[in-house]
Amino acid sequence: MSVKSITPREFLERKGEGWEVFLLDVRSETEESIVSLEGTDLRITHTSVPGRYEEIPNDVDIVVYCRTGGRSGAVVRYLVQSGWDINRVFNLEGGVHLWSDSVDSSIVKY
Repeated sequence: MSVKSITPREFLERKGEGWEVFLLDVRSETEESIVSLEGTDLRITHTSVPGRYEEIPNDVDIVVYCRTGGRSGAVVRYLVQSGWDINRVFNLEGGVHLWSDSVDSSIVKY
C-alpha cells in the first residue's frame, strides 16, 4: 500500500494557508530530546502506536514524522489499515533530516 506523503515545504505552505493538522512524532524520547518540530501535538514511539492508537484523532488531518521518514511511513500504513482515512494521513517526507535541509537548517540532524 502506498501512503500519502507531504514535503516539509508543502507542509509549511499549507499551514500558512490555515491548515489545521495534528502533528505526530513517532521517534523515541531520546530523539525528541535532541530536536522536535514546532507544533508537535503528540509523541508516541512508533512501536507503541498499536497500543496507544486511541490517543491519535481520526477526524482531522494528521502528519506523522520521524528522523528520515521510514518509521513514520510504517505508522501511516498502520493507521490507514486500522481505519483512518487515507486522504487525511500523511508521512512527512524525509522527516527531520529533510526539514533541516529544505526549510530550517537550525533543526539538528543526528
